[in-house]
Amino acid sequence: MSNGLLINYAGVPHEMSSLFPDNGLAALAGVLEEANQMVRILDFSTTKTIDDIYRSDIRKALRTLAPKIFGGGRLDALEIEELRKMDSEIQVSESAFIHHKIEELNNDIVKNKVIWVGFKLWMGSIRESMEIAAGLKKKNPGLKIFGGGPSVDIFQQAILKKYPFVDALVFAEGENALPLLVEWAEGKGDLSQIPNILYSNGKDIVKNRIERIKDLDKQPFPIYDPLIYPAMAGDRKMKILCFDDSRGCPMGCAFCPGTNKFGTTRIEKSSDRCITELSYLKEKYDVRYFRFSGSNTSVKLLNEIAEKLIAEKLDIIFAVFSSATGLNAESVKKMATAGLYSIFVGIESANSYQRKNYLGKALSLDRLKKVFEACKQSDVFISTSMIYPAPFSNQNILEENIAFLVDSLKGYENCSVAVYPAGLYPYTKWFDNLELFGFSIECSTKEAYIEQALDYGYNIVLPRYLWKELPYTLNGKSFKELLMETNTLAEALKAHGILPYLVEANLMMAPVLGYRHYKEFALESSIAFFGGDVERLEAWNREFNQAQMEKK
Repeated sequence: MSNGLLINYAGVPHEMSSLFPDNGLAALAGVLEEANQMVRILDFSTTKTIDDIYRSDIRKALRTLAPKIFGGGRLDALEIEELRKMDSEIQVSESAFIHHKIEELNNDIVKNKVIWVGFKLWMGSIRESMEIAAGLKKKNPGLKIFGGGPSVDIFQQAILKKYPFVDALVFAEGENALPLLVEWAEGKGDLSQIPNILYSNGKDIVKNRIERIKDLDKQPFPIYDPLIYPAMAGDRKMKILCFDDSRGCPMGCAFCPGTNKFGTTRIEKSSDRCITELSYLKEKYDVRYFRFSGSNTSVKLLNEIAEKLIAEKLDIIFAVFSSATGLNAESVKKMATAGLYSIFVGIESANSYQRKNYLGKALSLDRLKKVFEACKQSDVFISTSMIYPAPFSNQNILEENIAFLVDSLKGYENCSVAVYPAGLYPYTKWFDNLELFGFSIECSTKEAYIEQALDYGYNIVLPRYLWKELPYTLNGKSFKELLMETNTLAEALKAHGILPYLVEANLMMAPVLGYRHYKEFALESSIAFFGGDVERLEAWNREFNQAQMEKK
């Protein structure tokens, strides 16, 4: 029985949800344990990573700029120059951190006779993860390197072309593929027979068949034990667990790459399995807060879960991502009684024609308003999203968006709106039909665009209008111009007292930490991450985690 590592490096944690445990890696640990294969999860999305990368001089400089940035002011030229300098300093410090981790991990690999390492790949930090992988491969030529996670489904073959030292990439679901890859690393089996992987046969990049899980009830429970998942010890993680209730989304949104991973057919755990697993996780790990991670959990399943939570008096708090289809005042009230904290429902545009024809969302505004009203009646947090600018947006659509959100949400404290410009992801309807949706790429080919987007990195301390540009236009406007228009919508919402940019996951902990108003916590947490205030973040983690351990 061989040793392996699963590594999660998603860059410097920049928001509260960055500190949540990784449910995907925990699920894979459960599968590997069931197959009698040894693994440890090394998760670097912790407060320690912030502490290691944000030197004291960087923190001091950022904290002097924070009042201006978060006070609604506009940075002058000297302040922008100072902020860019800090961003460069963070990148230098992060590079030093990565080199240190390569040495540290290499010692672990040699000491524990590790024969394979799997990396979870996130957009914005692929290059850094692959730098770690390359360093380990150089020191240990026989080490098998695997990659998985959301970025594999977005970029696919382009990752192997850029990083040919990777032995295999796992796309779609990993539970069936990874145990077989581990056996291959041990010298057994054949890559050509393993489902859901990409690999090079020495001449071409091969994409094997897709094999999806048909019965989620048969999957083992995820593992968060500190012996296997060391970051779970202490309070460097905020212990809100993402709960895998379902997979697949039938909505067919034109902009979404998510169906590449889980498909368009919704597969759900039974309500009995959900209750059993939630009970187990609560008791074993002293966790009461969950975020259901299904990409579009059905209202039918949510209602069944709510009924059983109430009947069994299982005291948990949970957030869900769902479609407004089927939601009504009665179902929302039932779920609120069962412990529902928030519902995330995507709007994307208040213009019906744009939403249906260019975004692939057919739900009516009347239905959305009814869902929002039902949430208000049951004091459920409303989290929603807007894509602006989207294909063929204009001033009238901007005004429609503002009017709808203000009419639906103004005066309701428990709400936030995540606002984004239209992102051009590979293997989506937008990307496959660029001109139809008003996009143009500033590259010679789509493959060249994918290669450039692959290594795109977020500048976490820079305002969005200072981010590096991606090589595409929409409605004839550059990426920078799109970001500026997104900011116009965000500022309009702020003027009406509505939180922009945030999703509910970053606010779930606020009431436990004693914040009566979400806006106050949103501001203070943003400042804490911006300035690398590890002491405050760890104090929040400690207080929140301890509160969950108190028996209710």
